[in-house]
Amino acid sequence: MSEDRSHKWLAGIDQLSILITLATFGFALAVFALTPIRAWQWSQRPFPGFVVEQTLVVSDIKTPNWSGIQLGILHPRRIVRVNHQPVESLSDFDQAIDQVSFSQLIPIETIDRNGKRETFPFVAVERFAQQDLLRLFWLPYSVGLIYLIIGGWLYYKRSHTQSARAFAFFCACASIVCGLFFDLFATHFGTWLWTFALSMLGAAFVSLTFLFPEELPLMKTRPWVRLLPYGASFLLSAWAIKTLFETSDPWAYMLPWRYGYAFTAFGILVFLCVMVYRWRRSTSLMTQLQARIILAGAMISFVPIGLWFGASLFGPSIPFDPTLYLPILIIFPAMISLAILRYRLWDIDFIIHRTLIYGVLTVLLAIFYLSGVIVLQFVFRASTGAGGDLAIILSTLGIAALFNPLHHHVQRVIDRRYYRSNYDAQRVLARFSETVRDEVELEKLTRELLDVVNESMQPTTSSLWLQNPKEKNK
Repeated sequence: MSEDRSHKWLAGIDQLSILITLATFGFALAVFALTPIRAWQWSQRPFPGFVVEQTLVVSDIKTPNWSGIQLGILHPRRIVRVNHQPVESLSDFDQAIDQVSFSQLIPIETIDRNGKRETFPFVAVERFAQQDLLRLFWLPYSVGLIYLIIGGWLYYKRSHTQSARAFAFFCACASIVCGLFFDLFATHFGTWLWTFALSMLGAAFVSLTFLFPEELPLMKTRPWVRLLPYGASFLLSAWAIKTLFETSDPWAYMLPWRYGYAFTAFGILVFLCVMVYRWRRSTSLMTQLQARIILAGAMISFVPIGLWFGASLFGPSIPFDPTLYLPILIIFPAMISLAILRYRLWDIDFIIHRTLIYGVLTVLLAIFYLSGVIVLQFVFRASTGAGGDLAIILSTLGIAALFNPLHHHVQRVIDRRYYRSNYDAQRVLARFSETVRDEVELEKLTRELLDVVNESMQPTTSSLWLQNPKEKNK
């Protein structure tokens, strides 16, 4: 590609990124203006003790004390009849619910993916608890609003840089995903926008790896490369939006949602790996400092939710608890803003070190636990025909016994691989302390001390001067 064409590509992509980013911020502002009103209105309606998604499939968002959940109306069953009224759409469901009164017992009929119907005859209609509204709406709303404010502020301060624009777009998408969390199973007015923003998160993470903390040389010669992850996200979002209100298969939307989660988990993994590489391998001290800050924020914020995203593709649906995953998400935009604006504030090697250790340890323990449960359940069922609870108990005990030795092994491997200088210094000092306890000859101690200095600090030259006690007395 010629230099003129390259400049035209860059200018065109920059203009497109500005338009898309501003449009996304516009949608986000509309979301945060409308959702509180709609959430409050919804919370005043009769509540049957469960929530549904856009095709009347029961959501996996739940609280154990909800009446419908206690009776067994669980994800992924679909609601087909409410208080003897057939329901085929959200409007039918809302109309049927609005006709009942608080404290009334109503029958609910459901159907599963195999066509099996089940009726729950005495479902208590209640008021939606304010603590549930706080946990399921106001918490995600607050986290999303923080992302929106930080992204907008950084865009205002650094809109002329591609890195700031990419981060602002990421923040806008993340704010929409958080802001519409409650809408997915309650008000249902922005499900399509949430689906689009979710699909864009994976591409936004990959795009950040191209630009943070410095632009890859490839982006200057082939600027079109940065469009590739967004192309994948657009295809994924188109597929997901197409299946959102599929009447012939009400469960069809679940698969593209899971692929959206998996693509976001992939983007997080790529981002973390590239940050580790830049932190350890970059020749620029500034890049190393910025990468350290960004890596610490990303690991603290996204490793837990990244594991949840990834698990959703390979296993059964895991209930999402916003109080567990959402508050720590605030750390990442704060850290990345710090890296862009000021990058010499904190020494956070300790945070990165601990996060690496416990992140790897958590993944390994989860693998061992799930493998143990699956294998033991297979063995017990083959031999006794039961034993599911016993398999879980034995796997939990095994994980408890495995924790300490596995923790020490993971720490030793990470120290030797990524913290070699610290690991070597500790080893050398430990060896020297043993020598001091056993050695009494001054000449050997002197030689050992010089070896310690050379091995741990690696100076160009080293020497040791010992003052004669007689000269000191003079």
